Amino acid sequence: MRRHGLVLLLAISLTACGFQLRGASPLPAVMERTYIQADARSPLYFELEQAIQATGAQVVQSASEASATLQIHRVDFSRRDRGVDQLGRVNEYEHRLNLAYSLRDSQGRALADHQQLQLIREQRFNPSDVLASNEEQTILQQEMRRQAVSQLLRRLQSLTQP
Repeated sequence: MRRHGLVLLLAISLTACGFQLRGASPLPAVMERTYIQADARSPLYFELEQAIQATGAQVVQSASEASATLQIHRVDFSRRDRGVDQLGRVNEYEHRLNLAYSLRDSQGRALADHQQLQLIREQRFNPSDVLASNEEQTILQQEMRRQAVSQLLRRLQSLTQP
């Protein structure tokens, strides 16, 4: 009985302090109907569309019906050698994702003009297991894309803050 009381007291104190599970925060009101100007076949577009919809905003198919346009200027993945073993073979790579974007309202006013976002991740590479390393690289790029979309939405959400 005493244990249940302690659990109940803990639950009440958490709700009283305003604690809530982290979910999708709302985007600025101007993004209620957002047009994404990017390659609609790209994996980043799909991730972005899903993330925007998860916040309660709507993704529209043309700029004329949008209250805001999110333009993705550039998405670049690059990889460079980071380390080599004693035989001179690459054993570590550095992966970069660069994303450039702008947000404009329906009148064309810039709300976020030519912003840059960059992610850098490292990957160990095993020259004797190339297939597994290539699969790991694919997974790493997917995760970087997800993280880039998450960071982009947090930046857009901050536009509502004073």
